[in-house]
Amino acid sequence: MRRSLPPVLCFCLLAVTLLSCSSTSSQKKAMTLCREAYEVYWGKDWDAVIELSTKAMKMSEDLPWPYSQRGYAYMMKGRYDLAGEDLDMAIELDPEFGAAYFNRGALYDELGRRAEAISDYSKAIQYEPFGDAYYRRAIDYIAVGQLSAAEFDLRKAIELDHDPDSMVEMAELQVLLDNHDESCRMLKKAIESGYKDGDYLENSEKLAPVRHLDCY
Repeated sequence: MRRSLPPVLCFCLLAVTLLSCSSTSSQKKAMTLCREAYEVYWGKDWDAVIELSTKAMKMSEDLPWPYSQRGYAYMMKGRYDLAGEDLDMAIELDPEFGAAYFNRGALYDELGRRAEAISDYSKAIQYEPFGDAYYRRAIDYIAVGQLSAAEFDLRKAIELDHDPDSMVEMAELQVLLDNHDESCRMLKKAIESGYKDGDYLENSEKLAPVRHLDCY
């Protein structure tokens, strides 16, 4: 079960706040626009994210955040060429910007370039380890048959985020590993943690081998 892209723009608010304390006037104005772009993201107003990020770039061309934000928004609009240009620039400006690597990994996933996505998620984890990066890398590991690596990543994602989607993904992986008891345990944990998509649990072919067990 591959969930949709996570509801986060991968925007480092703490870093932005710290930077703004010692920034020039133009940088501070640019960071204000970045915050506004982050806020409108939650409504999935990609055009507004693009507009605000572009204004931020004009005020301060050397900040990586607006490039990462705009690149993500372009990706969500299907403008993969522009997304790639922006995300490459964000990483060029800050080679340790984990969020930009995560966003570019998501772009590579959209393009079916799994090896490159795995590489970028690994960079994201190196610089800013968070659950979604482990989760997305696990999905790609499963797709290329690296099941042990996927299991490690899903356990890390669950440890960091306690996310029920990761638990269901782990349950499906445990079926592939022929570990049905562990699969059931993870399904129960997912439901206890608030997983709501009962239809998926009832209809997933991946879970068919354990559906007759007392998992739900």
